[in-house]
Amino acid sequence: MSDLKPRIYTVATAHLDTSWNWDFETTLREYIPATLRDNFALFEKYPDYRFSFEGSYRYELMEEYYPEEFEKLKEYVAQGRWNVTGSAYENGDVNIPSPEALFRNILYGNSYFDKTFGKRSTDIFRLYHAKADLELGLRHTL
Repeated sequence: MSDLKPRIYTVATAHLDTSWNWDFETTLREYIPATLRDNFALFEKYPDYRFSFEGSYRYELMEEYYPEEFEKLKEYVAQGRWNVTGSAYENGDVNIPSPEALFRNILYGNSYFDKTFGKRSTDIFRLYHAKADLELGLRHTL
């Protein structure tokens, strides 16, 4: 019998629809800067804090509209404290688009992550019906 006590590890995560029950301007004005600044404060307060945020389109918005904060975010990514996740460029419907469209969405998203952060995400958000086929295909393209 081991003397080790069971541990639970958690990583904070946030999912943000670019627009859902709010408009695009609200995302830019309120939700994106809050995601950045609130998590920066948690990084400063808790040295072991880890965070994951998905969707390369929202990262592009951060880079364009909040460039100073984006540079700080890149430092946290390099430290392994902020995880880029969500392989798709933009989360959307996954029941109607063709597999080709889903693959392109993932390839565009991961291309941005690779170019900007030097890493890719293996997370596939909400692709229940096609997940096994997509994962098989991604193993051959990533």
